[in-house]
Amino acid sequence: MPRPFSPGCQEMDGPGGTGIAGCGYRVALASKLVHPEKEVLCYYGDGSFGMTAFDMETANRFGPPILP
Repeated sequence: MPRPFSPGCQEMDGPGGTGIAGCGYRVALASKLVHPEKEVLCYYGDGSFGMTAFDMETANRFGPPILP
């Protein structure tokens, strides 16, 4: 659930209480697609990268500009 932490900004904690590993990149990508004018940051570890590396490749081909 997004929660405001400063004027005009929101923070996304992830999927809530479900604890789904590897969901951060997908949430960040969806956020960028909805708000292309805003900067979106996503931090994740090697395990999550292993689960979402193919999503990054697809986003590079079809989605908004991202920095791997």
